[in-house]
Amino acid sequence: MKKNQAADDDDEDLNDTNYDEFNGYAGSLFSSGPYEKDDEEADAIYAALDKRMD
Repeated sequence: MKKNQAADDDDEDLNDTNYDEFNGYAGSLFSSGPYEKDDEEADAIYAALDKRMD
């Protein structure tokens, strides 16, 4: 049972008590996943759109 508890401790606490209506969750929902090539491409596209909109 301790192995499951240790695995649960690594997970972020994303329940309703950790949610703010204005700011959202206190932590990042996707920080634990891998950052892949398609993520990098998407970030570059969003950055270009933000720059163009300014």
